[in-house]
Parts: sequence; structure tokens; C-alpha cells
Amino acid sequence: MVATIMHLMKNSLCILFLLVLPLFFSCSNDTTPPALKAKPKGLGSMNTINVICDQDVWDGLVGDSLDFYLAGAFPIMPRPEEVFDLKHYTPEKVRTEAVLTELRTYLIIANTSDEESLMTEMVKKDLGEARFQKSFEEKKAHTSIGYNKWATGQMLIYLFASSEETIMNNIKNAFPIIQQKVLEHDKGVLDAYVYAKGENVGLTAKLKEDFGLEMKVPLDFKVVKEVPKEKMIWFRKDTKDAQLFAFLKQMDYKGPEQLSIEKAKLFSNDFGKRYVSTDEPGSYLLLNDVDLPMLEYVKDINGNYAKEFRGIWEMENDFMGGPFVDYFIVDEERSKLYFIMLYVFSPGKKKRNLIQGLDHMINTIEFGEPS
Repeated sequence: MVATIMHLMKNSLCILFLLVLPLFFSCSNDTTPPALKAKPKGLGSMNTINVICDQDVWDGLVGDSLDFYLAGAFPIMPRPEEVFDLKHYTPEKVRTEAVLTELRTYLIIANTSDEESLMTEMVKKDLGEARFQKSFEEKKAHTSIGYNKWATGQMLIYLFASSEETIMNNIKNAFPIIQQKVLEHDKGVLDAYVYAKGENVGLTAKLKEDFGLEMKVPLDFKVVKEVPKEKMIWFRKDTKDAQLFAFLKQMDYKGPEQLSIEKAKLFSNDFGKRYVSTDEPGSYLLLNDVDLPMLEYVKDINGNYAKEFRGIWEMENDFMGGPFVDYFIVDEERSKLYFIMLYVFSPGKKKRNLIQGLDHMINTIEFGEPS
């Protein structure tokens, strides 16, 4: 078996550094082996984690923990959708199918108490004998991150310990940081997804001139309605399977009491009742915080304080609905407050990536120097 794993790894580059998690993990030094040959570019879509571990580990407590934390519910959707799509491969399968070494994001898990396991041999080789022996002797969970092992643009998160229970607890503690690292790794792919056709420079310029904010708007968005006297604009994007909407309103900023969940509901429902309807008489958009709650977060958007609210919307007197995200973003230099509502309609389709794309657009918002 050692010869098998050596055959798999002999032409690989492993550029590793430790993921520093002082509350959860022990520390060790980085290793940087020399480059051997040109590598292919890593493949795969965003929000996908390819788990390499032995079948018995995947079928046990570790697999259950991965499913609970990494494949848990994305907030908030009319129908449950996973935070990440998990795909499991055994080391034997990776050895026999070369394409499985050319993916973008991996979670490599080893129960090092099984010294004959291909996973134990892989971790030992990739991280080095000294680091491996230290983790084995300490009987603690260890986590490191490597890049470009088999392909460029590749990230590998190593998680290993001498018992499945320790690995399971490590997954629980490390989940927020693993999620952050994967999302950061996916930023380039997400940006390419959102701006695949370019930028709507006209609409971007209009937002800067009329509202005083810089936001990179994807090309396919078109203005639906403007109400200049109310400092309001509403724009949308249509695709084959979905409709994406953004509503923006500017107002004077008077204090943090404006950034409440009640105010977000008030603005969203007022907008929905006045401007959003279907062919059905008496129809209008309304937030539904009865069947599912609205979640509230504090955010930082390029140095600007913001509040974020997530939930679901529905069409009163019609059978339509979907997820929404509301933002309050404060421009303290100009004493302005921006309310932005993003919402998606895509019946029968998954909406996670669509909402992430809209969020990505919002995260491009910046305010220039006051004139």
C-alpha cells in the first residue's frame, strides 16, 4: 500500500502552511518542496468540497459531522439548500482516476491510528514525518492548509487525528474557519460567475451620479423603475431559469435606530405593495417572517457599517415566492443611509448561487471622498 500511495504522490507539489487556530489545533512549521513540473489548472464549481478519506471514516461519525456542519442549511431558503456540496472519494478512487486530482477544493481527512491506511500515508508524506509524528504522539486534532498539490489554483485542508471522535470534534470547532477559507478560495470563481458578460457601466455610472455610491453592476441588469424624488431605483436581471431583482433607496442617516429589523420589514413591504405585482388582482410582494424567521447580521462592507437581514418573500394573492436579503449600509461621511433589497424568483431551481451572486455585487459598494 505504501508503494501505491508513493506512485500517486511522486510527481506532486505540496506547498503547505499551517492554518492557525489556537483554540482548536496545534502548531507546526511550513514546508515548501521544490516544483517538479507544470500543472493543470484546478477544475470545479464554487461551493464544492471534495472530501478524500477512507470509506469507513466517511460512513461513521466523521461523515455525519461533515454532513451536519458543512452541508447544513444555507440561510434562508424556501426549500433547504446546503451551504456546501460535499463529494466523497476514497484514496483508491483518486489513485485510479487522474481527473480527481485536478479539482479545486479538497478536505483530506485521516484517522492516523490506522497506520496501514492510504490516508495516513498521504498525510505523512504531504506534511512530513516530523509533523506527523508530533500530531500522532499528542493525540490532538491537527489542521493544515496546502495549495497546488496536483493542480494550480487548488486548496487542500488537512484534518487528521488518532481517533474519529477527535476528528469529529475538530470539524465542529473548525467549521466557521473552514467555511471562511473555502469562501475566500471561491471568490475568483464567484466574481467570474457574476460578471461573466461584463459590467453595466452605464448603470454603474448612474448609481454613482444619482446616489453617490460606487457599485459594480453586472451587464445583464436593466432598470425597471426610478423615482428620483424618493431617491429610489429598481433594477432586474432575467435568465432562462430565474429573475434577480435589486431595489435601492437613499435617505438621510440620523442614527442606529434606523437599522432595525422592523425598519427593514417596513421598507421591503412598502416597496412590494407599491411596485411589485403580477397579473392576479390584488397581488403584491410581502415578506413572510411567520413560516421562517428573518435572520439578522452585522456586516462590514469595504469599511462601512451595515446590517443584513435574510428571509423569504411571497406574493400575496398569487403563488410566488423566494429568498431575499435586505441591507442597511451607512455612509457616515455624508450622513447617508442606503436600504437595499435583493430578491430572487426561480421556481423549482436552487437559489443559493443566485443569492451569493447578488451579495457579491453588494460587496463591491464603496463611497468616495465627500465633495
